[in-house]
Amino acid sequence: MWKAPHNQPTTESIEKLRKYHIRIRKQLRYIYSPTNLWYLKRKNVAEVIDRSSLSLTFIAMHRLSELARYQPQSLKEHLERKASWLLSEFISKAMYQFIDHISSEITGDDFRLTGFRT
Repeated sequence: MWKAPHNQPTTESIEKLRKYHIRIRKQLRYIYSPTNLWYLKRKNVAEVIDRSSLSLTFIAMHRLSELARYQPQSLKEHLERKASWLLSEFISKAMYQFIDHISSEITGDDFRLTGFRT
């Protein structure tokens, strides 16, 4: 438990917070948005691939590139389905999110957009 009576955290409390942050940091994922959005990636779920968001984004974009190049009809069919908005949104925002995320990982700073890029 973190304690900060009268807004003065104890040394022990700060150390507990530091250890918690180290443990939980790799599970937090930034979401490309004009507001500060983050989500906690769930663990121990069969459907979740245990890889970083950066790796998953790169893999997905690579696969979409392969479809566009070698199987354009298949990609067209995906884009014409009922849930195509999800794929379209991923394609339009993934590049910016990837750049923001990799910049943050390299520098240790938070890079967030000031508004949606066009």
